[in-house]
Amino acid sequence: MDYGKLMARLKYIEGVRFKAYDDATGRTAVPGELIVGNVTIGIGRNLVGKGISQDEILYLLKNDMEFCGNFARATIGSVVFDAMPDARQRAFTEMVFNLGTYKTTQFKTAIGFARSAEFGRCADALMESAWARELPARVRWIAETVRTGSDATE
Repeated sequence: MDYGKLMARLKYIEGVRFKAYDDATGRTAVPGELIVGNVTIGIGRNLVGKGISQDEILYLLKNDMEFCGNFARATIGSVVFDAMPDARQRAFTEMVFNLGTYKTTQFKTAIGFARSAEFGRCADALMESAWARELPARVRWIAETVRTGSDATE
């Protein structure tokens, strides 16, 4: 079978969607809105009926980790970020992964301390946040790893 021709046909007939959508209405899926058909993404991938494979999960995760790491590096500054131990880089990357880019940028005090390599004060600022009250174990691990530069214990 000519998969190239099939791919071209499916891209044409299904369309290419970069965000999840309702396949019955064609509307982008929005939290709180009723889905009439199936949640679908990409080129007709039915997430409800088929889901995604382990390989696809890991592929998406790898892309997300790279994106979040690059965002953390750009936000803190490459000179400081690149000089950090691996564990501290991973902690900041996990912060972006959990919060997303917009919410991460709202941590102005913590980011300011990170930019000046004041990691103890940065960790304190993280622990004083609403985020720490919402996810205490996760933020405690991130803050302690930021503070010490070594993987904190769970």
